[in-house]
Amino acid sequence: MSARLNQKHRAISQSPSRSGFRQAGLSLIELMVALTLSLILLFLVIQVFSSQRQTYSASEALARVQENSRFVADLTREPARALALQGFCGGNASYLNHVNVANASASMASVANAELMVGGWEYQGTGSTTNFTLPTDPQPGDGNWSGFQMGDLPAEVADRVLPFSDVLLVRERRPISGVWPLNTVIDNTAVTTNLPHGIPQCATVLMTNCVRTDVFQNTADGGNQLERGGSGCAPSNRALNWQFFYDDDAHLYHVVPQFYFVGQNLQGEPGFYRVSYPSLGVPEVEEIVEGVETLQVLYGYGA
Repeated sequence: MSARLNQKHRAISQSPSRSGFRQAGLSLIELMVALTLSLILLFLVIQVFSSQRQTYSASEALARVQENSRFVADLTREPARALALQGFCGGNASYLNHVNVANASASMASVANAELMVGGWEYQGTGSTTNFTLPTDPQPGDGNWSGFQMGDLPAEVADRVLPFSDVLLVRERRPISGVWPLNTVIDNTAVTTNLPHGIPQCATVLMTNCVRTDVFQNTADGGNQLERGGSGCAPSNRALNWQFFYDDDAHLYHVVPQFYFVGQNLQGEPGFYRVSYPSLGVPEVEEIVEGVETLQVLYGYGA
């Protein structure tokens, strides 16, 4: 009896209590399987994120290209639409150009020729039926441009324009609001205006009353005078009289030649450029839109 009690006591003392059970840990194989599944899941999440990011970047780039295209078209459309008009006139007023284009340098002839309302230069080998590939490292001025009766490109354009870009020239007419001539004398060289006109010296001026139109280079330096007989401006004017006795029924316009093309900035990136000549002196150079690589323009003359 005593031996059985002692054996039972030993058995009870060797059995663990309910609260004293120890939990077994993960095996090495189970840990490796869990890590592998976690890595696969993480890889899939990264793939989804990367794919969405690429889609967003592509959509953003496409939207930017489309917006740049619309902006470039809108920017050039307004002056292009006004090319056939002589100021506010819808008719074909008698036109007289006083600017002496024959005295202009080869690179300034297109800038000075106020009779040339629109013009352009085409890069060699980029016609409307020609396929071409843009170079990987284009350099400004590297190549040949030609235009029908256009002469040379102005130096400020030739030093910036990139290969495979056309160059478009339009002449914007900026109305001088609230200002008009006062009793113009036909054989006089100056025009007095009712108010200061703000047109810079050596700028091109269009004066019209829809019956007659005179275009000349202003050789005065501002105020209430417009002059065509002074000195100090190139190429200046020919010795011609005004066509008409202009008065308060006439309108004045500041004619600004503008060249549009694809150029290169200081960081070597291409962009859409505009070179404007408010006067026939130092031009204004602007990068309008970045990231534009080529410009192809098709236009024509009609009777």
